[in-house]
Amino acid sequence: IVFGDWSSDVCSSDLSAWFFANAMKDKGIKPRDCFRIDFDWELVKEALIFGIKTGAPGLIGVFTGLLILWIYLTNVPQYTTFSILAGLMSGISGFINWGGVSAPTPLLAESYLNGKKKLTQFYISQTWRYILFFQFLFLPTIVSVFTILPRFFIEFQMYNYMLAIPFFLPTLLRNLQQPLTSFADSIQLGTNHPTFLMYLRFTEEILKIVFIYLFVVVLALPSKYGIAAIIWILPCAEYPAILFKTITAYVYIHRKIVPLQINYYQTFLVPISSGVIVFGILQFVLDRKSTRLNSSHRIR
Repeated sequence: IVFGDWSSDVCSSDLSAWFFANAMKDKGIKPRDCFRIDFDWELVKEALIFGIKTGAPGLIGVFTGLLILWIYLTNVPQYTTFSILAGLMSGISGFINWGGVSAPTPLLAESYLNGKKKLTQFYISQTWRYILFFQFLFLPTIVSVFTILPRFFIEFQMYNYMLAIPFFLPTLLRNLQQPLTSFADSIQLGTNHPTFLMYLRFTEEILKIVFIYLFVVVLALPSKYGIAAIIWILPCAEYPAILFKTITAYVYIHRKIVPLQINYYQTFLVPISSGVIVFGILQFVLDRKSTRLNSSHRIR
């Protein structure tokens, strides 16, 4: 069977090459030309430099991640336990980005590099719109799930997971900004501005170490305030560095690439208003359900 499939593929490829050769004969193109890569040194150099600029911060991120882990392990009691609890709640609050709006990097590159800045502005504004649309679509459901989590853990005797509940709000705050931060990186890549992005990501990694060292070692917040500080430090200690990078990136984009245009009605007002309405409906349904369950327990 395998030999038969292979033979049919070879025959069809040869036949296709014969038809292709006849069709392209007057243009001087032969089938073997399709398997030959022609490029000059300038193209190699451009691609190599672009790859170094976009890849180098990732290599630095490995080092900073290891250093941050060492700071946590040596200064936060029971770090591994709290890290698992924070990860559990981050997985639940992370459903806010379940819409999976992909950054239109190829579209940005095609429009901006061909001088169509108005089209680039449109892609950026529409991506913002859909990011917030899906976030406020899932946010009411996630918050409603959070309100019944304590009862869920108790009902299924998952008492050890009760400590994960305080991590909900910090991890939700951390997940809210993630699509917007990633999109700022995609805009700079798509519009061929990797140099500023490289410097910005280097600065972000340095600031992460500075703030975590400040909160954990210098101020010793976990030792002084215990779990009240840990629930915020683990998810959000890097938040000032991330906010600095995100805000600086959008300021640079607005001033150097294209002026940013936001449709406030479609981007903010409508998603937030609909999210509030959906949250109210879900809370009403959950309250009615809870009342019926309590009544049935009393009868029993």
